[in-house]
Amino acid sequence: MSGAFVGWAVEALIASTLLMVVVLLTRKQAQRLLGTQMAYWLWALPVLRMAMPPLPASWRESGAAPLSAASETVLVMFEPIVHPVAQAAAGDPFPWMLTIVGAWMLGGLALFAWHGLAHVSYVRRIVSPPARHGQLPDGTTLVESDEAIGPVAFGVFKRFVAVPTDFAERYDADERKLALAHELGHHARGDLIANWVALAMLACHWFNPIAWVAYRKFRADQEMANDARVLAALPSIERHAYACAIVKAAH
Repeated sequence: MSGAFVGWAVEALIASTLLMVVVLLTRKQAQRLLGTQMAYWLWALPVLRMAMPPLPASWRESGAAPLSAASETVLVMFEPIVHPVAQAAAGDPFPWMLTIVGAWMLGGLALFAWHGLAHVSYVRRIVSPPARHGQLPDGTTLVESDEAIGPVAFGVFKRFVAVPTDFAERYDADERKLALAHELGHHARGDLIANWVALAMLACHWFNPIAWVAYRKFRADQEMANDARVLAALPSIERHAYACAIVKAAH
């Protein structure tokens, strides 16, 4: 495995973690000053940093040149004494770096695959009979299913919104309209694509407790931004009905 890849991975993981910490520390103030939508977009910073390519080798060499020159002077002045046994052991070292990088990649792939398979299984349970399928005015498929505890949006290439079979009994007409507006908002904003990107980011940081906290806060900020988008289009008289619909969906 190339040393350049290992160096890029370590650098990207550390830098993106620092950006997660910055967003975690500033998200509340950003919501007050910039609004929930702009504060939500701050979560793109760690992702963009993680996706950045490694720095050009010429930049690294120019930055390391003074240090390498200084180290050469020290090496000329002080020649280390190596014990014969240690020298023999060094000839056949254990591949620590390969093992660590392999465990990191295997853990990330396992996490992403586990969540992906769980999502596919959940979606299949929702859309399978005896679920009833319909269509909303914008072309989104509406599914009524016993497997849906509350309104939920899913599907990237084909849009779905699932509701429980007692949706009409639990929600009045205004609440139903607003609950569907909330789920359709997730589709319109690209939140479902963002969730897969966030899951890939979490998979890269599966060992990092900061990333797990950041993932939960990202999802909370996503819901707040979506709520703000729906509320901004509503007259004040309908905002109470929207709040009731959100509370019922949460329960």
